[in-house]
Amino acid sequence: MGLGRFKNFKQTLTAVKRLLILAVMLLLIVQPSLGKDEAKGKWDGGVSLDAGSNFVKNMSSKTFSYSSGGISGWGRYSTDKFMIRVDLQCFSKFSAKSITGIVANANDPKAPTANFDIKQDENTILEEKAGVLMEYTPDRQNSFSFNFKQKWDRQTPDRIVMSIQNVFSEDARVIKTNSYLDVEDALDRLRDYNAEAKWKHLFDKPGRELETGMEWALSRSDKSSTWYRMSMSGEPDSGSSGKTFRFTPLYTGNSVKASVLYRDVNIFDQETLNLEMGADLALGFDRDRLSAANYVEEEWADSIYYRRNFDFLSLDMDPRIKLSYSPGKFNVNLQLTPDIYLSTLSGGGVGSSTSSSVFILPEFNASWAPSEMHKLGISYKQGLVRPTYYQLCWFPRAGAYADEVNAGNPDLRPGSNGKASLFYSFHSGFFTGTLEGVTNLDWDKIVRVFKSGGAYRIYTWINSGRSFDNRVKLTLKADLKIFNAEVEGYYTYFVGYDNVGNVTRSSDWGVSADAALKIKGGWIFNAKGRYQSKIIRTYSSITEYVGCDVKVTKEFKRFSVYVEGKDLFDRPISVTTYSEDKKYARFEDTHYNRRIFSLGASFKF
Repeated sequence: MGLGRFKNFKQTLTAVKRLLILAVMLLLIVQPSLGKDEAKGKWDGGVSLDAGSNFVKNMSSKTFSYSSGGISGWGRYSTDKFMIRVDLQCFSKFSAKSITGIVANANDPKAPTANFDIKQDENTILEEKAGVLMEYTPDRQNSFSFNFKQKWDRQTPDRIVMSIQNVFSEDARVIKTNSYLDVEDALDRLRDYNAEAKWKHLFDKPGRELETGMEWALSRSDKSSTWYRMSMSGEPDSGSSGKTFRFTPLYTGNSVKASVLYRDVNIFDQETLNLEMGADLALGFDRDRLSAANYVEEEWADSIYYRRNFDFLSLDMDPRIKLSYSPGKFNVNLQLTPDIYLSTLSGGGVGSSTSSSVFILPEFNASWAPSEMHKLGISYKQGLVRPTYYQLCWFPRAGAYADEVNAGNPDLRPGSNGKASLFYSFHSGFFTGTLEGVTNLDWDKIVRVFKSGGAYRIYTWINSGRSFDNRVKLTLKADLKIFNAEVEGYYTYFVGYDNVGNVTRSSDWGVSADAALKIKGGWIFNAKGRYQSKIIRTYSSITEYVGCDVKVTKEFKRFSVYVEGKDLFDRPISVTTYSEDKKYARFEDTHYNRRIFSLGASFKF
């Protein structure tokens, strides 16, 4: 591994050198273009060095990642009319991961199983980020801005091992195999570019403004997109300061959107009663050219005969009306949004699918604040989750693992959800407390499940019936001059019904704490802790989680250093997912290298 680490170090130096040259060139080009008076500007910036790791965890999606050190910096030059800022970042990621599990008959422990073992000994990613932001304001009415961002990855997995020991078949036979995939020094380059230019103009009449802009982007899949946007807002009548309007058309490479807003606070001749009307329109078009190998009739085929083009067209209209009533210590808002949606998905020679729906989406919230110390509120909001193109397109695709195939479901309906909450907050001096009760309702929820197959597990998406969970959450915060802390605890009771009416009942709870202490001499001590009990849902479950982070920082006038330890308990995560009919279960244990220690420093000039 020594040679590989040396190559990564050389790549890091090359990346930093290229980014620094870019920054110097931009500053040399811009500064001479300014006038003599404007050239007398102000310089500031900062540099940070992380000699350890940055750790990101998300238990809900079972995602863990970290970087093993890097360097970042920013510099800014500003005058009364001009500002330019350059951001540079370069860091490497090293991770080791192992996923093992089985697919079994959940109702028959004696039935044959499919065992899988996926190991990634080491994965190295070198990532660069660069950004340039320029703003120019020649007068009080006009302002121009340009923003450019770049992201560039070099991904080198030194060795990946993937194996399947046993494959389960429908005729109850066990086929023993010793298949594996071994990748040495694979290299993949991924790039992201994004550029945005805007012009904003303020008219002579107060409250009226015009904003227009254009953006160009190149994604990692080498697909470029462009949008053009124009926004007009202000007061239709200079004598009616309570009236405002806004119109925003937006064009992208594959969709057209428009938003209209009109607000009148005096329409009812009452200062406490306001009216707001608006409408959103979105028209989208996308084409997917399937040119890779696909799974057809339980066999993989890489033939031109099986390569298809799928066209996806969608139209979404959302007119809305909102009433607001604010008499003194009370505040009430009510909004109704009729949602009208049409979509068509068609593939050459393999059929088409069309869907339409109309929903009325209400939104309500009210609050009462008898004093600055107390506040009581209640709210309800209903929304939709539209199925994506990949969830609708029925043409099979390769999955993330060796034994997986994904196939969309053209009969999917939009998922509906509602959230009702009741809260009470108390604030006095340095102390704040909030007690909140929340009920989340989901019906026709879109979930990913797998069906039994031969050597492959075929995954699809379904509308999973309905579910609701009731959560009570208590948050306590204390903020003093040298000490601040936050403690949060919750309890959730979940009830879910699958698509055939079976019921899942479960409860889970969790608590987290975050405290920081500042003492003389510039010392800061920070500690975080989190516990989450086992979570059981309709089609999945996840084991409990315990986490603890500690950090010590020493601050000087312009310089600071820190030492940090993250996720000190380093426990594996076990996840179970069930098939659509609850007959088959997939048991998965994921082991990550998560106990991390780091050392960092930063300097601001």
